[in-house]
Amino acid sequence: MKFFLFLHKSEVWIVNDPQIVPKPRELLLQSTNIELIREKSIYYASSNTSVIVDKVKQKRTRRHTPEGLLRIASAKMGDKNPNANGLSDDHKTRISRTMRGTRIGENNPMYNRRHRADTIRKIAFNASLRRRLWCVEPSGKTHLVDVRTFSLPAGWQWGRFYDVYKTNL
Repeated sequence: MKFFLFLHKSEVWIVNDPQIVPKPRELLLQSTNIELIREKSIYYASSNTSVIVDKVKQKRTRRHTPEGLLRIASAKMGDKNPNANGLSDDHKTRISRTMRGTRIGENNPMYNRRHRADTIRKIAFNASLRRRLWCVEPSGKTHLVDVRTFSLPAGWQWGRFYDVYKTNL
């Protein structure tokens, strides 16, 4: 939808239909952005000491209104969501094919950049929190466990292989 800014005598008109502006009139600006038209109308009105006549009922913004967000959300709820059952295998392969090689070399967002020391410390700390280690039963069966939540049962050992001569401290 187009919006128009006209000058008529001592009035600045904001309209979306140019036929409603009385003649003689002068077209100052036309745009699809109502906010831009309204900004320019203030500028032209202050320079010509004119009155602003706003005939556009639509109050457009760059953000959705809360009611509009609810309408969008309800339109995509449940089975109406295109990804309700997950992505199809065909879609996944097309995404994979499209993204393959897009983050290599100069296309990588971290290309020629370094992490700060405190960022490296945070990454290392979080990695230590999710650290997992191997432990082995006396029968030889191995398990990959979270060190923070797992307590080693009697007779089990840390590592991938059970050693009868190794003692746990």
